[in-house]
Amino acid sequence: MVVKGFGLPEKKMSSPNNKISLLQWIREVKEMTENQNDVLGNALCSEYCATLIMKSVVKFFLDGIEHIESLYLHPASILVKREECLKPKDWDSWLSSQKEIEISIKDSFQDTMYRYPSFSSNDYSPMIGAIYGLGIIFLQLLTKEFSLPWVFNRPEYGYEWQSVLYRLLEKGKVSSHNYDIISACLSLENRETIKLKGILNDVACAQQVNDAKIETLEELLEEIEASLAELKENQISVAHHETRQLVMIKI
Repeated sequence: MVVKGFGLPEKKMSSPNNKISLLQWIREVKEMTENQNDVLGNALCSEYCATLIMKSVVKFFLDGIEHIESLYLHPASILVKREECLKPKDWDSWLSSQKEIEISIKDSFQDTMYRYPSFSSNDYSPMIGAIYGLGIIFLQLLTKEFSLPWVFNRPEYGYEWQSVLYRLLEKGKVSSHNYDIISACLSLENRETIKLKGILNDVACAQQVNDAKIETLEELLEEIEASLAELKENQISVAHHETRQLVMIKI
């Protein structure tokens, strides 16, 4: 089904035995969400888990920022260890300060649609394209959607992500902080602000251009770390010492 959804060859969809792609992770966790009675008790299905994985993904791309154009930015190319990201389902494992998620990348698929701004205009830097693509991947991790037509609009305008994201907020599936992070990553206004800052000098920029919410991968990582801290702070213990996540939404 995943292969059919992306129109991708099955051979390229495969991963090493001890690793899975983010695309495979999304598929398997979505099946858990649909078939399990106690979804709230399974940390894998939580916003916190998706955000923690996203933190490691952003850090990986930040560490390789000198080669940002050549790093494959596609959920079928980004790999995590199965034993780290799929086997542990208990909250204690995911909330541990020792929790580490190793990220690697395989040569996989053309990632034009994940770097859409950079391919649509030479005015956008590779950094802007990377931020956009990471925003789309974060949205997929949160929604557990592994095929892209659900956010397709017309190629020249990118994806129709706003309605998808707003529905998540309405249903209490995403916190306001993560909503703001993804909005900043995908926002045309944000991209135009970054572009203008590169064109104008510092004086004119300070007077004429509003600050973009997320301009660099460093800022994206900082925001995700702040979101994780907020999510961790807003967890409660219920019967039998089990953990449940409260979703913080601005009204």
